Amino acid sequence: MTKMDVTKLAAIPFLNHAELPGRFLCSSLFYDGEWHAWIEAGDQMIKVQMWPAETLYFGTRAERKTDLCLRFLNLIAQRLSCYPIGKKLSALQVDVCNLAA
Repeated sequence: MTKMDVTKLAAIPFLNHAELPGRFLCSSLFYDGEWHAWIEAGDQMIKVQMWPAETLYFGTRAERKTDLCLRFLNLIAQRLSCYPIGKKLSALQVDVCNLAA
């Protein structure tokens, strides 16, 4: 998990920037009918065009009917994403994805 200055995330309009200090971002992919993605490039976050084949993302709705939405992971990612549990959450997400496969 890479730490960065939260001011770098200012380019991402889908985030509540007031809540970012001391937290981690589970995904930099967002779906609202179109894909929006940001990647770290040097000392900044840049928006890129991409269409993921398999990933975790935030969205206003699922891209496909078969996309899995687990409310407990959503709760953790949006409300409980503080650094002390970051690695544990990441491991849990990987386990859930493996079970779903």
